Amino acid sequence: AMAVADIARIPSGDRDELLGLGTSHTLVSFIGSATTGRFSPHLNVGYEFWSDAVTTSRDFQGDTTLSVRDQVVYNAGIEFELHSRLTVVADVVGRYLKGGGQVGYQPFAYPPNLSNVRGAEALVAVPHGFNTVILAPGAKWNVYGSALLTASMLITTTDGGLRDIVTPVVGIDWGF
Repeated sequence: AMAVADIARIPSGDRDELLGLGTSHTLVSFIGSATTGRFSPHLNVGYEFWSDAVTTSRDFQGDTTLSVRDQVVYNAGIEFELHSRLTVVADVVGRYLKGGGQVGYQPFAYPPNLSNVRGAEALVAVPHGFNTVILAPGAKWNVYGSALLTASMLITTTDGGLRDIVTPVVGIDWGF
């Protein structure tokens, strides 16, 4: 099966109060899935358009700025039916943020001064994209009737930004 999805978000928070970015976002995605015997692969790839770039200071002096705009989102995975009531799953979930999201060091030279300090290095925003990739292995067990127990691990494979390396996730779904 194949589908195309469109998700639109409008700014609803106050950017000055850190309640949003102040831009509209439109995500256009291609979605595909299939079932072959006990295997069920799936894929979702999309591009998110931002109405305006989000700018931030590139260095501690505020001399230059960095613009972040648009992102690519993707996920792919497979489910395998081990038993009529037990399925194992493996997914790869990621996104690529264009234009920013990384930090680096930049040397700064100082003019001659009384302290004889010639320069320093400072953390600054770097104008490269930022890629995040998470592996999500897990299992789904049909415990009884319409009760489904789901357990998985979110494993971060990239080393940028604030992140948890392993996050356990457990859920219970019950249809009635």
